[in-house]
Amino acid sequence: MFGFPSQRENLKEVLDQSIDAIVSIDGNNNVTYFNDAAVKLWGFNREEVIGRNVKMLVPKEIQGNLYKFVFLAR
Repeated sequence: MFGFPSQRENLKEVLDQSIDAIVSIDGNNNVTYFNDAAVKLWGFNREEVIGRNVKMLVPKEIQGNLYKFVFLAR
């Protein structure tokens, strides 16, 4: 309405332009958002990551701690 961006569009723009890597996951630990800084950090493009389990971004030697960390962060 009136050409103003919605709050959701505005938030997406802020997240997209962040210099920090931002990754969002759903309740099944699948990646739902992966910003440009995350692309640069991990070297994967969005299509390779969106919908896949977040553990693909975590080094194998610490993957065992991933779910504990994710659980505590929720």
